[in-house]
Amino acid sequence: EKNAINKMLACFEDKSVGIVGMMACYHDKPTKIADGGSHRSYFSGFTKGINTNKYVSEIDTDPYEVCEVANAFMIKLGLLLHLEGFDTYRFPTELDEADLCARTHKLGYKVLMCPMAVCYHHSITYSHIPDFRRPKNAYYMGRNRLLFQKKHLSAEWYEFYLIVFMPIFVISYTLCLLYR
Repeated sequence: EKNAINKMLACFEDKSVGIVGMMACYHDKPTKIADGGSHRSYFSGFTKGINTNKYVSEIDTDPYEVCEVANAFMIKLGLLLHLEGFDTYRFPTELDEADLCARTHKLGYKVLMCPMAVCYHHSITYSHIPDFRRPKNAYYMGRNRLLFQKKHLSAEWYEFYLIVFMPIFVISYTLCLLYR
């Protein structure tokens, strides 16, 4: 949308902000939100989309904090250089933005969504059931979930994650693949 970049830049006036995301609306339904950022439980690995499938007219226009952004966002250049960019070795696809945002939080910076900055995305997030568009996505979503948790949890909590939460993801991903 017009002036989206300027609206995002305004969020950086707060020096504690490291990353600002845009609201991504569906290309075929331009008033409906495909991605409004998400909250992640670093303990369990579960995420909850914020404002996903809501209409733009239903949400507040003030920027709000999230755990992670995806698709279209800005990051301070100095911060990006300090973080040494994306961890493309572990996350060549899937959870690459989540890892960048987690590392940003660890340095004490905020990650914001800017509802007044809107872009349009050919997205398929109408459903809460994952659609692994390609076999590669199904592989990387499972693989990277393990790597993400291992990178961001202590050894003890990672072991707990493997015992308690990983079986839940294996079962749910298998059911999603069978359903799709």
